[in-house]
Amino acid sequence: DWSSDVCSSDLLGINLGVINLFPILPLDGGYLLVMMIEKIKGSPVKLKHQLVAQQIGWALLLFLLFFASYSDILKFYLPRK
Repeated sequence: DWSSDVCSSDLLGINLGVINLFPILPLDGGYLLVMMIEKIKGSPVKLKHQLVAQQIGWALLLFLLFFASYSDILKFYLPRK
């Protein structure tokens, strides 16, 4: 029924919002972390450091994407007994 679909979409939206706040630089939480560091330090974070952190963040996100996809494929084709 439609109420379970609405509940599922609500949970999906909440989940995406929480994941977006992870302190990984390509995500919003990473930019919040940079702003907090700048506030504590009293000076801006160097652009070079931000770019390196962003590249590491993208690598982590891609690893997570491939790991989750690989895990799902294994579960689909090799079900546990």
